[in-house]
Amino acid sequence: MILFLIKSTLALGLLYGMYHFLLSRESIFKFNRFYLLTALVFSLVLPFIQMPQVIPSVQEKSNQIWNQWELKQPLVDLEETNLPSELKEVQEKSLAQVGSQEKEVNQSKISWVQVIIAIYFFGLMLFSTRFLLQLIGMRKLLKNNSQIDKGSYRLVLLKEDLLPFTFLNYLFVSRSQYQALGIEPEILEHELAHIQQKHSWDILFVEVLKCIFWFNPLLILYKKAIQLNHEFLADEHVLRKFENRVSYQYLLLNKVSDIFGYHAMSSAFNFRITKRRLIMMGKVSHPMRLTFLKLGSFFLAMLLFFTLTSSRVGNDLGFFISEETDGVEKFEKLLSEGFSEEKPFVLELQKLNLEALRQVYFNLNEEERNQISHFPFFDEVTYEQLLMLQKEYPRVVTTITYSIPPDKKEIKEEVFDLWKKTKNVELFIDEEERPFETLNQYERTDFAFFEVRETSPKKFLKKPEYSIKLMTHDFYHQKYFETPKTIQTISAQYPNSDQAEVFYALRYVKMENGKMEEFIPKNFEASIFHHLRTIDTEELDFDNKRSTINYVMGEQFSISIIKKTKNQFKIFSFPSVTF
Repeated sequence: MILFLIKSTLALGLLYGMYHFLLSRESIFKFNRFYLLTALVFSLVLPFIQMPQVIPSVQEKSNQIWNQWELKQPLVDLEETNLPSELKEVQEKSLAQVGSQEKEVNQSKISWVQVIIAIYFFGLMLFSTRFLLQLIGMRKLLKNNSQIDKGSYRLVLLKEDLLPFTFLNYLFVSRSQYQALGIEPEILEHELAHIQQKHSWDILFVEVLKCIFWFNPLLILYKKAIQLNHEFLADEHVLRKFENRVSYQYLLLNKVSDIFGYHAMSSAFNFRITKRRLIMMGKVSHPMRLTFLKLGSFFLAMLLFFTLTSSRVGNDLGFFISEETDGVEKFEKLLSEGFSEEKPFVLELQKLNLEALRQVYFNLNEEERNQISHFPFFDEVTYEQLLMLQKEYPRVVTTITYSIPPDKKEIKEEVFDLWKKTKNVELFIDEEERPFETLNQYERTDFAFFEVRETSPKKFLKKPEYSIKLMTHDFYHQKYFETPKTIQTISAQYPNSDQAEVFYALRYVKMENGKMEEFIPKNFEASIFHHLRTIDTEELDFDNKRSTINYVMGEQFSISIIKKTKNQFKIFSFPSVTF
């Protein structure tokens, strides 16, 4: 949504700037009407258009060039056995950690998201009510005043002494002036031009947009520009019929008065822009200049189209990416298309062009493959299952969550001062041990993150010892946003709101002896995608309270099932699949 607002507002602003500074000064009123209405529709639809990325789109370039996890560890042939209790504890703690991280992220977002949503709907209700009241006011005018059917329009005789104005096919005039034949033919013709050219529909369209996008001030400028151009069009119609510009201009000057009124959605006669109208009546534009301006507006629209559309590289269009971009950047660019706009560490599978991504991956050399994001799903069997899972969207909504960086921590002034006075402290700045006196060279605001641990407890005649680990802002950004990130979980959500989640970070577990022990089955990734696609959460036994995490090494793995409707959570064992 934020990206939509940025793109649409940028397009609205640039197109309005083109009109205000160039087109509005020329006597091409019909073209300007088309331009303004098209600019509104074009700007609001543009962010939703998806097109092949023939010209690179203006999107945030991913600077997260991550190293791939090492996936070359040999598989260990183990005898049939249950998963050790130590690994169970590792898994449970890891799952709890990921759950707490997601919970913290959601809790931090939920408050301001709810506030923004509440403010938006309050504004929507307020402006919609205002719009309805205006329509009701117009209906009362029609109901409380007599009308005369004139065939192509209806004449409404008002009791108030107002200047003529129109709405839809109704022409509102003062009863006393009409009966006294005090309304000049040019004025009536001007108002009839509004009816014939259906100007009210333009105003109604803008008013609806103002209700939906009430927070966007550009719509106010567009409405004023459209109304002003309506006056130019009506004046042009009058001058074509009466062919006496000086007389008509003199008539307009006489009609300028402080006593007038008009409805907010009507085409009003005066509109307080008499001077501008008089200038435009005598405006003569050079045909060549008009041609260049029209072409310029077209090229501006095309520029916005190619830069603000939600581009996506087509299956057979991978070669359109600039040749100057190396293989790693190509891979990252394709992968970045799948990241969620609201959650930048969550990859949405349905957004990815897997075929193009795989093609770029196989063109990378060994060194380049160690520099790309962790997405190790390109072997034949796994890739086939991944494609099948992607095709299940929207029945199965699959997401891949990468490691989420810790929130920044602000050091309180009294705490920072206390550190400087504390003894028996090891100091680490940006993961390098430093002399403790180095801390005096920094301000507390220089650090983005800190961690304090007790390295040696207090003993008899011995004070406790601590270690303080600090990260500067630059190091924090480099560590968590410019260095390798790893996949934490692979999740799927189903139509009944149930969710299945595999803690993929357990792909490798470091034991205390420093060696890697494989306790996951063969065809692990392919089995994950197969089960997420075929699982039926309704058939799983949630009533049995006994744990179902009983592994057979190399043959089974766990999937956590969350039933949100019943607030139930349970971990089940699933077998490896032979393909």
